[in-house]
Amino acid sequence: MNKLTILTLSIFLSTQLLANSGEVSHHVASISDLLMPAINFALLFGFLFYKLKTPINEMFVKKSKDIEELFYSASKKDKDSQSRLDDINQKFKELGFLREEVMKKTEADLIALKETNTEDIKAHLEKQKSDLNAKINNETQKSKIQIEEALMKSVLANVQINVKKDASIKNNITDKLLAQLK
Repeated sequence: MNKLTILTLSIFLSTQLLANSGEVSHHVASISDLLMPAINFALLFGFLFYKLKTPINEMFVKKSKDIEELFYSASKKDKDSQSRLDDINQKFKELGFLREEVMKKTEADLIALKETNTEDIKAHLEKQKSDLNAKINNETQKSKIQIEEALMKSVLANVQINVKKDASIKNNITDKLLAQLK
């Protein structure tokens, strides 16, 4: 009933304003002319406030609960993050100690490797030196044999040329060979 009364009153006031709007053109403006729109506005605002009060209130309550949950979730995540950060910092400290130990072991291994490599290099150089000397001797022997063979071939070639040129030398050589065979 109350709603119906408010609605009827607002419609009546609206029609009164529309009816008076034609007469206003010859009328001098005064503050009483604003009375009807102010009442109309108050009625409209009151009606909207009455109708929208509950949904707006529920919306604000829901939003406040969502914000509380968000803050709770954020604080929980912050605690989790802080504990993970503390764990990581502890691991970094442990890694610092492990790094020092690894560096000491690496230095010791490096010194041992240098000594081993020095000995290996010396042995390898000695082996290469002996192999080189053997190779030089072998090549020298081969060269001597090749030179001797070449000299012999040259001498034989010269002898053959001389024997072919002179028939008496040919006969003497044949006689000597036959005499040695007998």
